[in-house]
Amino acid sequence: MSRFLAFLLTLFAAAAMLHAGTTGKISGRITNSATGEALVGVNVVLMGTSLGAASDLSGHFAILNVPPGEYDIQTSAIGYATVTVTGVRVEIDLTTPLDFQLQTETIVGQEVIVSATVRVIKQDVSASQKSISSDHIAVLPVNSVTEILGLEAGVTSDLGIRGSGSDQVLLMVDGVPLRDERDNSPISHLPLSAIKEISFQTGGFQAEYNNVRSGIINIVTKEGDPDKYTFNMSGEFSPPAPKNFGISPFDENSFWLRPYLDPAVAWNGTANGEPWDDLNGDGIADPGEFNDLDGDGEWTYWDRYDKRQYTEFEGWIAVSERTLADDDPTNDLSPAAAQKLFRWEHRLNGFIEEPDYNIDIGFGGPVPVVSDLLGNLRFYLSGKSNRGMYLIPTNRPALTDNTYNLKINSDLSSTMKLTVISRSTETLATVLSRVGGTDYMKSPSDIAETVDRIGHTLSWRIYSDEYWSRTRIRENVLSAQITSQTSPTTYWNLLVQRTAKIYRTGPGGLRDTSKTNEVYPGKYVDEAPYGHLTSPLFAIGDGMGMGGSVSTSRDSSDFAAYYARFNYT
Repeated sequence: MSRFLAFLLTLFAAAAMLHAGTTGKISGRITNSATGEALVGVNVVLMGTSLGAASDLSGHFAILNVPPGEYDIQTSAIGYATVTVTGVRVEIDLTTPLDFQLQTETIVGQEVIVSATVRVIKQDVSASQKSISSDHIAVLPVNSVTEILGLEAGVTSDLGIRGSGSDQVLLMVDGVPLRDERDNSPISHLPLSAIKEISFQTGGFQAEYNNVRSGIINIVTKEGDPDKYTFNMSGEFSPPAPKNFGISPFDENSFWLRPYLDPAVAWNGTANGEPWDDLNGDGIADPGEFNDLDGDGEWTYWDRYDKRQYTEFEGWIAVSERTLADDDPTNDLSPAAAQKLFRWEHRLNGFIEEPDYNIDIGFGGPVPVVSDLLGNLRFYLSGKSNRGMYLIPTNRPALTDNTYNLKINSDLSSTMKLTVISRSTETLATVLSRVGGTDYMKSPSDIAETVDRIGHTLSWRIYSDEYWSRTRIRENVLSAQITSQTSPTTYWNLLVQRTAKIYRTGPGGLRDTSKTNEVYPGKYVDEAPYGHLTSPLFAIGDGMGMGGSVSTSRDSSDFAAYYARFNYT
């Protein structure tokens, strides 16, 4: 009962809103080419559709509620030659001006065909607005809505407009506002194969838009053709490759590992290093000053600059002596055994071994068998699967998105149309917040920023899989709307929608604490630092945290939002 009341309140609150534009308008004036007089009652038809109008006493006409796209427009009147204008472009929320000058018909069947060249004017918009068609999207090197808009001036890749955050932007798909009710961020997952046109506006919004500050992004999706099937597919594949510059953090000479594995300092400590004779007194091991005491023929010295770049380590000999000096015989380690234990605890192989990919498929047309029986029932189904490997493995090795969009249309009559849309997305990722926020890692740079200039004490961000929690986010949108053209200048629209979102954020599996892994003869340990464990545990050598207050983000939120709108124009 409480859900029903909430739905009614939402219905009444939203009913006062005007129709948020998903269509455009064509208007103009029809005159006699010879005299300039207005022509009354001339029929103007969008060919291939049921949309049209007739000119009034002053010769003006207006065709409302026109879906975005290119049309051929034809005029017809007794005593005048038929005129057809091809390639007339209609854009979201904009008026396309189109005037006709008709000639008196002197030859039966005479017809004039011209190509539209008049640019769309923004007479209904008081700020900058731009439209991007599906043809333009097809040639762009992009894989998502955010990447498309990120190419435009004043728009960032996370949908911030004019320096604002994405929570100050209104994103609408087929007239339906899509936002996360928790943080007001736009829900932008949509296959590119589903998009017919994108329009974005920065400032100067009309009264029909609410809860928006910096910009409006309006998307209209494709619908199936009632007479034929269409199919399109795009894909991108990138073989496994490093996403970092320079040396890998999993290389033995990396910043986090070298002090513990470099033979020059690993045994005696970074304060000592392999000796060399400073003949010129500059404090730097120059050629000719190096003593190859270990006979390996390599210059493995550490001068004062090396020592300043890495953390100080006492050496495995000192670590071994300390374990032998205490009263606990179970932890006794030789220097070699101590280093083997260190290698085990830092064994994570972070090299990227899986490819990145993006697959986008769209398919549509008449519904088999029942299409003719149910008002040209047609569908357009599109889907996208995307995987981008992270810079290094985290609780999940990659960001994975799977999205589908199904749009069903039916002509209930020559003037009434039904549209049903179902959209679903599942995102698998690693959370960026450790305090319960909804952000998750979207790119290698997100991870790079979290380890940039971080010292050895937080190396668990690199060599453990449990520093951040994993997350699974599911989005489901179901909407239905009816549009009826009651006269050439009047139509009404009714829309109802339900948006649901589910968050499941938490750590991975528990650690297997059974000591079944032999790191050196007679020494068995568990699988640390893998797996989740709440009790504190620290690695040998660098003291890397392998337990305690890690993976602290938890989220088991479910929400559903209901939206309804009735518009009479």
